[in-house]
Formats: sequence, structure tokens, C-alpha cells
Amino acid sequence: MNYTLLPQVVATKVCSCKTCSSGGIPQALDKFGKASRYKDGYHCWCKECVNRVNRASKYRLKNGEREYKIPPTKVCTICLVEKDIDEFHIHSERADKHESQCKQCRVDHNKTTNILKQTRDANLKRKYGITGDKYDEMMKQQGGMCAICSEPEIFEHMGNGKIKALSVDHNHFTKTVRELLCWSCNTMIGNSRENPEILRRGADYLEKHLALER
Repeated sequence: MNYTLLPQVVATKVCSCKTCSSGGIPQALDKFGKASRYKDGYHCWCKECVNRVNRASKYRLKNGEREYKIPPTKVCTICLVEKDIDEFHIHSERADKHESQCKQCRVDHNKTTNILKQTRDANLKRKYGITGDKYDEMMKQQGGMCAICSEPEIFEHMGNGKIKALSVDHNHFTKTVRELLCWSCNTMIGNSRENPEILRRGADYLEKHLALER
């Protein structure tokens, strides 16, 4: 009998220090602002570097009205290089009236984004016969959660460490697309050979032994 080994989720040890992406110097975690969008819960820039960038975008108040002060230079939030203010696109809603990313980084970012989107759309069309817009619509309908366990994806790509996108579950014979599943649930369906009876027996087995262990 062949058994499929599933990867184990290893607990990540929280380090008491971190290297600032801007300054490049390791510092204590209390030198970084908290940010939930990052894996370790802290901003990639230390507070000092964030304040240095923000000072270039501050405006001052005069006679009860906003008087904007446009700095001669600005630090790009992508390449982290201080450049002439003319190297940034105009942005009327920002304090210094300019984008936070320089023109060149904006162009490079858009090119990369378009290439990644085109690659994703081509893969979805080739494998499952759906468009990228259809995938996004399904993701929105499911609230970004797995259709079985109602949890978000937690497994990471081995290459870049980013969280994987939800998998497209489909019938391998008819090619009919079902819903979006997390890696664990999609693997569970595959390991059961898409046989509901095996899954029911597995559930009965667990319930029987859980009752005995109480």
C-alpha cells in the first residue's frame, strides 16, 4: 500500500531583532512599527527610516489653510534612492503632490505586474478553461476562503515564501470546475481518489476513536 506524506507545518520562531530594508542595519523589534501585512508582524522599515521618508512629504499649516511644501528631492519607496522631485509623477492628493514611487520603478512595477497577470491567466485558461477574471470572481464569492474548511490558505511557495493562491478544484474526467480549495483540502480530495465513500469512512473512523479517547 502506498502512502502519501503530507508536509508538516513548522512553527516559526520569532526573532528579537530585524534588519531594516532601508538602512540595512539589524535592530531590536521595538524599533519597527507593527504591520499585520508582514509575516513577522512588523514593518520592513525601522521607525527612523519611515520618519525620514515621511518628513519629505509633510505639509505645514498656515492661517488655517493647508500650504503644501514640495521638497526638492524625495526617496522612492521601492528602490529607496533619493531622487529629484521631477522623477516622480504628480499626485494631487498626496501631501507633497507627488507619487511615492519614482517614474522608473512605476514603469518596472507595471511591466512585472502585467507579465505575472498574463502568465496566471494563460495557466488558468490552459489547465481549467477559465479566465483570470473568473478566478477573481470565485475568490470574491468565497470571501478568499476554502470552500471546504472555510479557512484561508496557509501554505507557502517553496521558491519565494509567499502564500499560495487557492487551488482550482475540478473533475479530472469531465474537466468541470467546482470551487476553490486550500492546498490541504485539495490534497485530501485527491488522496481519496475523489470517492465520497472513502471520505465518509474516514470521518466515521475519526469520530469512533475520538469518542474512545474522551
